[in-house]
Amino acid sequence: MKSFYAQKSFLSMALWTKFAGYVLKGAGIGIVISAINDSLVSFVVFQGESMDPTIQNNEIGLCDKTTPYEDIRRGDIVVAASPKQLNVQICKRVIALEGDEVTFQPDGDGGYEDLAKLKNYKYIPRGHVWLEGDNKASSLDSRNFGPVPLGLVRSRVIGKFYPFRSATIFAREPPNDPWDRNPTR
Repeated sequence: MKSFYAQKSFLSMALWTKFAGYVLKGAGIGIVISAINDSLVSFVVFQGESMDPTIQNNEIGLCDKTTPYEDIRRGDIVVAASPKQLNVQICKRVIALEGDEVTFQPDGDGGYEDLAKLKNYKYIPRGHVWLEGDNKASSLDSRNFGPVPLGLVRSRVIGKFYPFRSATIFAREPPNDPWDRNPTR
């Protein structure tokens, strides 16, 4: 017959083994979630008013980090590093792609007026996109800092899911011609 201490030791060892198994499973799940968040999709809390009314302050969205640069389309909403402060992320809509013609005219505040009033023309250089916020009055975007290198684009916003009453999946427009990314050239 085993002694009381031997039974206690056995139970203690079994509990520690079970606990260690849970810890390792939890760590494994954490590593997988971290890898997914770093390379496939990410959750984003949107800050600021530059994308009102499409995306409002403090809404939470889901971003696709796997969209290749060559698949970014006009109308997509993207998260990019700010060309002025690389550690700051911005959320803007793609207005023009490389080779597209964009018109702009500086206004008195150092920003730019509405695109319909613009007179000067500019072509988007290779490997760049033109980004603008939906709320032009509250947006620092390509009208202020020019075309954004594609290398600064981090992800494409798939949709917003919180608060639930405003949950939306952002539909993508099909390309005009699958063989020509820039049909306006």
